[in-house]
Amino acid sequence: MTKVNAVKFSYNIARGSNAERLAKSQDMSTQLFSSLIEKYGCQECVQKKDLNKLYTEFLPEKIRFYFSKLSKIDAESTDGEMRDYYDDYLNLCRYVLKLPFRKNQLFQKDWPLLMHETTHIFDSALRPKTIRTKEKMFAGDLDKLTFDLYDEHYYDDNMNYSAFKDRKTLRNIKELTLKKIDRLSTAEKLLVLKYMKEELETELNASKVEKECSELLNAYCGFKLAETDQSQFIKENGFEEKIDLLNKMISKIISEERYKNATEQPLSRINKLKLYLTYCFKSIM
Repeated sequence: MTKVNAVKFSYNIARGSNAERLAKSQDMSTQLFSSLIEKYGCQECVQKKDLNKLYTEFLPEKIRFYFSKLSKIDAESTDGEMRDYYDDYLNLCRYVLKLPFRKNQLFQKDWPLLMHETTHIFDSALRPKTIRTKEKMFAGDLDKLTFDLYDEHYYDDNMNYSAFKDRKTLRNIKELTLKKIDRLSTAEKLLVLKYMKEELETELNASKVEKECSELLNAYCGFKLAETDQSQFIKENGFEEKIDLLNKMISKIISEERYKNATEQPLSRINKLKLYLTYCFKSIM
């Protein structure tokens, strides 16, 4: 296995806004996929050791990652996954790509899935703030509450989009979320909401990459080898709508906290009015 010594890229590589870093992650994934096709496209499958070599040569800096065969139990609920692992101090220490290897080989039809999971690594390594969000969540014992909320209302592999629109409207999801986090402190509320927003962002990013790689693979092979229905998957889960919802919820909580803190200090009547009007405006968004 490849032994490396980091879980994030340096600022020189990762610099940029959140949107720019996500775009950079997409570009890295598609470039890596092009290298995979160029070197091993004529083969029916690629060896795990060759993937290790390809990734190590491609990465601009060392990242601690491993390839692992997806277990039979995990295969019942997913085709593949990228899993974070933490040390005894709850610090992220490595990434593991769990994929449907057969005798240490990954067949061509699973290569877009490989890039989906790889994008999760790039998203994390390029956005160290998301790593800190997860570490703080575990340190604050908020993981169970957050995972339950996320799985129940924000991310569902099998969700039907019409059902999402009718049965779980954004307003209902918002109300259920606020009820679930009501007893948390402001900092804890923000942590839970930020985690879910960042998870949805990387799922959206990875799904876009998988779609593009599926199309590239099919074009290379000359026939439909990989599924290209990720656009429907994105739509069914309402990723973009939920990210927007969470951004608004986060913004509202921050505005309320700022208003609360500001009003505790001596202010002129005009400044108080400005703060109140700002709060009211944020509340109706």
